[in-house]
Amino acid sequence: MSAAALWCDKYHVDGLRIDAVSNYIYWGGDKNRGTNKGGLAFLQRMNYYLSVHFPEVMLIAEDSSDFPMVTGPVEESGLGFDYKWDLGWMNDTLAYFSIDPIFRKYDHNKLTFSMMYYYSERFLMPLGHDENVHGKKTIIDKMWGSYEQKFAQAKVLYMYMYTHPGKKLNFMGNELGMFREFDETRENDWFLLDYSRHAAFARYFKDLCTIYAHYAAFSERDFTYDGFKWINCDNADENVLTYYRESETEAFVIVLNMSGIGYENYRIGVPYHGKYKELIHTEKEIYEGSGSLNPVVVNSVKQKHDNLKQCIEIRLAPLSGIIFQTSKRKKKKKSEEKKCFQTKRNSNSNMLRE
Repeated sequence: MSAAALWCDKYHVDGLRIDAVSNYIYWGGDKNRGTNKGGLAFLQRMNYYLSVHFPEVMLIAEDSSDFPMVTGPVEESGLGFDYKWDLGWMNDTLAYFSIDPIFRKYDHNKLTFSMMYYYSERFLMPLGHDENVHGKKTIIDKMWGSYEQKFAQAKVLYMYMYTHPGKKLNFMGNELGMFREFDETRENDWFLLDYSRHAAFARYFKDLCTIYAHYAAFSERDFTYDGFKWINCDNADENVLTYYRESETEAFVIVLNMSGIGYENYRIGVPYHGKYKELIHTEKEIYEGSGSLNPVVVNSVKQKHDNLKQCIEIRLAPLSGIIFQTSKRKKKKKSEEKKCFQTKRNSNSNMLRE
């Protein structure tokens, strides 16, 4: 406990990740041998006092067990961590993107399963150091296909990551599209930015992070049921996933196409009537994409699709991802508009008389 406090107090770390938490929870990490009461008590005591003295420091559990309340408050018999490493999401997602798109329909559930258990804990989505070492290949090199196809899919992967509920963690070098695994004796391969495709990828990564930080819909409702909703999570045959995130005033529809087939008139359901404009598209030319975009605002039409009352038709490029933005502001009814106009006119008349 003193050593953990030292890192927080003297070195001002942003967070502490406790490794292999299942070995604290169960004897030898084996659930069949029962819980380790001493290990549980240690974690609760440490996390409680670290939270009291260093409330700004994140406490993260690297845990693959199904033990409940890992991120629950200690006062409610939880272990007191702020976040839990979502190892299931990480393994399933990387496995999916390594598969030839022709066969991805058989593993479609790898992209949707995370939302089956997501609300059981406060999850953090890691593409961290463990995924970039020991011959496992770097994130971009794990992608299926040719050099160009790897970049296209990595952009879709990160759009999926940044629009999925949960906090984000990326290892250094991910934003450069590094093919060389991490080596503690060398710095990152910054020279990659001299190559246009890597520079474009880094720009995309930066723009995606900027959008994530700017729009509250992508983070403020991460752990409540009203921030994320599927539009169509069952379209395995086309390898297309659609869902939306929303805040009080805005909604963002995400369309991910993980197949090598594109569509000129692809119809999807949308949650609200209104105008839908592209906020970001993985295939923009500035990101070394094909330029197959939706350059004009798309108006929704009142037609039931995907069990929603409104829908839009879009151009959907192969191996691409799009975030559409729309306003949730409701139009005033005619009676309200008339009342508002009358009030304003009376106010102006009073000002003139004065």
